[in-house]
Amino acid sequence: MVAPPDPGAPRCWFARSPGAPGEVLELRRRAARQPQRDEVRVRVLAAGLNFLDVLACRGDYPRQPPFPLPIGVELAGEVLAAGADSGLCCGARVLGIAPLPLGALAEELTVPAYLVHQVSAGVDVPALALAALPVNYQTAHFALHRLGRLAPGATVLVTAAAGGVGTATVQLAIAAGARVVALAGGAEKLMRCVAEGAALALDSGDDDVVEQVLEATGGRGVDIAVESVGGPSLGQALACAAFEGRVVSVGASAGVPTVVEPSVLFARNVALVGLSFGEHYPRRAPDLVAAVYDELLELLAAGRITPRIEAVPFEEVPLALERLAGRRTTGKLVCPVHTESHHTASVHNEPHHKGET
Repeated sequence: MVAPPDPGAPRCWFARSPGAPGEVLELRRRAARQPQRDEVRVRVLAAGLNFLDVLACRGDYPRQPPFPLPIGVELAGEVLAAGADSGLCCGARVLGIAPLPLGALAEELTVPAYLVHQVSAGVDVPALALAALPVNYQTAHFALHRLGRLAPGATVLVTAAAGGVGTATVQLAIAAGARVVALAGGAEKLMRCVAEGAALALDSGDDDVVEQVLEATGGRGVDIAVESVGGPSLGQALACAAFEGRVVSVGASAGVPTVVEPSVLFARNVALVGLSFGEHYPRRAPDLVAAVYDELLELLAAGRITPRIEAVPFEEVPLALERLAGRRTTGKLVCPVHTESHHTASVHNEPHHKGET
C-alpha cells in the first residue's frame, strides 16, 4: 500500500483523467525528490501556461504520458538542491522547460540540469518575464532564424499573432529588421498586433486574406510564415509564401486535420518544415539553446522584446487553460507560484480577466 504524501509536501496540478482542463485538473501534494548527480530541484517562482497543457489534459498530446498526469512544461525559479554533475549550485536563478510528465505547474520539481539555464547575476528580470521565454520565445527564435533563415528586410507572416508564440514571433522578427504581416481574429487582437509594430494586421477570418497578403506584398508573397494554428490556416500560409519561401509549422491549435498537397509546395518551390522546441533542442543542441537564452535576455534587458503577460493565480490554472483552449486570450499566461521580492525589473502585465480577453 502506498503511503499518502506528506500534508506539507509541495503542490502540483494533476490531470486525473482525459478531459477538459476545468473538469479534470486538481491540486495534489507531491513529495519533493532529491536530485540525482545530473539533476536539480527547483523552487518554482513562475510557470508558463501553453496550449500543449490543454492537449495533455485531453489526452491528445503527440507523446501522451499516462494519467494521472502532472501538468506544465515551462518555468522560472531558483535551485534548492543540485547534483554533483549538474553544473549549478543552490540559489541559482534558472529558467527552462520540464517536459511531460515532470509537471512545471508546481511549487517544486526536480529536472535534469540540461533543461534549465542559469540567469546571470547581473540580469535583473522578474520571474514572470523569465517564465514567458522558454517555450514561446525559443520557439519563435528557432522558427525565424534556424529554420526560417530570416534575413533583414524579409517579410514575415505570423498567424495567431496576438497569442503567446505569435507575439514573441512578431517582436523577434521586428527586432531582426523584418516586416511583419500579422493574422489574428477580431478587432482587439488586430490592434494589439499593430501596437507591437506589425506593418499590416489582417483578420484571419476574412475569406480573401490570401489575396490581401499578396496585394500587400506586390504579388510576391512572404519570405517566411510562422504558422501555429494548423488546418485551413496552414493552407493560407502556404498560399501566401513567395517563391522559395519557407513555412514553419509550430502548432495545430485548431484541432482539425491538416492536409497538404505536394503540388502546393513544388509549384513555387516552397519549403514546409515542422518545429517543436520541446526537449529536442535542449538535449541535442544545449550550447545553441544557451546562446539563444542569452540573446533573449539581452533583447529583454534592452527593451527590444517585452512579454505581454497576464498573471494567473495558481489556484485558477484550470479556468485559465479553458480560456486558452477557447482562444480567448492574448499574449502570454503566466502563473506566479512563489513570491519574488528581490528582483524589481519591470514587466508588462496584462489585466487579469476571468472572462474573455
